[in-house]
Amino acid sequence: MSYQKCFKKNVLKLKSTTCIFVMISLFLGSLQVCGQQITRTPYLQMLGEKSVQIRYRTNQAILSEVQVSSDGKTFNRTKKSSQTNTEHLVLIDSLTASNKYFYRIRLTTTQFAGDSTYFFKTAPAIGSQEKFSVWTIGDMYPGPNQKNVYEGFKKFIGNKYTNLFLTQGDNVYGGGSDGDFQANFFQIYQNGPLLKQSAVFLTVGNHDYDIYPKTQDHPDMAYFQNFTLPTKGEL
Repeated sequence: MSYQKCFKKNVLKLKSTTCIFVMISLFLGSLQVCGQQITRTPYLQMLGEKSVQIRYRTNQAILSEVQVSSDGKTFNRTKKSSQTNTEHLVLIDSLTASNKYFYRIRLTTTQFAGDSTYFFKTAPAIGSQEKFSVWTIGDMYPGPNQKNVYEGFKKFIGNKYTNLFLTQGDNVYGGGSDGDFQANFFQIYQNGPLLKQSAVFLTVGNHDYDIYPKTQDHPDMAYFQNFTLPTKGEL
């Protein structure tokens, strides 16, 4: 084989190997991007006249970023963190009382979570006589009855907006662990508009801390880890 033929053959091998390497790198990179998923859908905390806190969970540590719109079309307000997390809490402030806002969660440059059903309404101003809707439940023992009650509520409320989701304690019955709340609270009530549209305030019950020392303010309780609650009468 001549030197020229040998050189061309090796160049073709090099190009082929480089192409395969680039394709594998791009494929693995796309897997990482597509692997970013919301494992706990957004829920609204500390909703008041002028602000709300939006919480959610992802399977990978990424920057927390929420975009807000007043018309559902132009998302011209962005709030984001400076550090990556899997547990996300984003404060949206400088809002107006009794106003409707749409939001969406940015996962990557081109990947968002949110549609026309992702919105909330801020609380009425103090002294307002505006009507608002509250759904309150307690003792949510897991199983068919829990799901049937929720489905009955959704059928009853129809397309009407629920301002407040208030619980009366014993939100879970499987020990009060994070997994218990995920399976028997979040995965139940994330089906439908409730958690992503309504302000949720949970009252603690004895079954919410079954696996913890019987101290209702124990800081390691999943109840306190998963929910942001008023501590100084700030709402």
